[in-house]
Amino acid sequence: MAYDLKIAERVRRSLSSQKDVVEKRMVGGLSFVVGGSMCCGVTGSALMVRVGAEARERALARPHVRPMEFAGRPLSGFVLIDPEGFRTDAALAAWVQRGLDFAATLPAKRPAVRAGSGRVPGVALIRDSRAEYIARMHRVLEYIDRRLDEQLELDTLAKVANFSPFHFHRLFTAWFGETLGDYMRRRRLETAALRLVAQPRLPVLQVALSVGFGSTEAFARAFKTRFGTTPTAWRAAQVSNRDQLKSKLDQAPAAASRNHGSMKVTIVDRQPTTVAYLRYIGPVGKPVSDFWITKVDPWMQTNGLYGRPRYGISHDDPGITAPEKVRYDAAVEVPENFAGAGDHQITVGLAVARLAPGQRHAARLTPILRALPD
Repeated sequence: MAYDLKIAERVRRSLSSQKDVVEKRMVGGLSFVVGGSMCCGVTGSALMVRVGAEARERALARPHVRPMEFAGRPLSGFVLIDPEGFRTDAALAAWVQRGLDFAATLPAKRPAVRAGSGRVPGVALIRDSRAEYIARMHRVLEYIDRRLDEQLELDTLAKVANFSPFHFHRLFTAWFGETLGDYMRRRRLETAALRLVAQPRLPVLQVALSVGFGSTEAFARAFKTRFGTTPTAWRAAQVSNRDQLKSKLDQAPAAASRNHGSMKVTIVDRQPTTVAYLRYIGPVGKPVSDFWITKVDPWMQTNGLYGRPRYGISHDDPGITAPEKVRYDAAVEVPENFAGAGDHQITVGLAVARLAPGQRHAARLTPILRALPD
């Protein structure tokens, strides 16, 4: 069976923003592979889309959609859409996006490298769709953190990630191990807990409003569910604990110096700069040092980044956030057009960020950064 060349061209246009599309001829049709995984294709006059086994029945409930069969048996995870189901370019793009979204959930595949080709293993991986999707998810996390005082809707966040709402929610849960709603609730409460301690004179109502709660009552109920106590009691306990710790350190400065070295902390205003970073998620302490040695150092060597300023950026307070959820970025200043290479980079996820002007940081050693409250 020959495939419709015009439909194939429409699919090509829909995939034109993807950097790693490979077309493969198959029996009776043409398939499109992105990031090493097939996402869609054309067979006869029908559009073939890989939606996954879990979403197959929901897709079949849509108009003009039917099962895809091979040798008389249905193919799990694939559906066929008749021309009436993708008559407009918007409808076709929506189906193609569903295929892309599912393909992004599959393990990244290493492209074959021919002997003597001169290609560096890992360079092609940097451009695969999985790396792009990781960057999209990081944009969503940053978007959420900057707007904790707003009511964030699923549709809005899906647009930030450039996914359909259904697949965005599904991908988010699969990658981060918690639903979008659970994540936002956790981030609101953890940020509130940090502000209660870092800004002891800030009224509880102001803290509640700053993370999206409309009243102290609603905030107190959610806070107690998460931390087991009221915001006021938690603030008092934390301030007391930290005062006691400070007193102990003041009483034994010589011992602290011998054990940890002198620590001089200064407040600095950073100029805008572009950084590439590798993200670590997990317990802090020695695992972070190991991360720099086993992941970041080889990646820096691969990309010739030795000698450039380096930053350790902590996004969470390990005294508040669960150890397995703590986020840490090992960052290096890079040119704005930086496009890195290396397996280490793609393994842990690469994104490019900017340290914005006006942000205040505590700096020490390389320096290590930590955002300070206003």
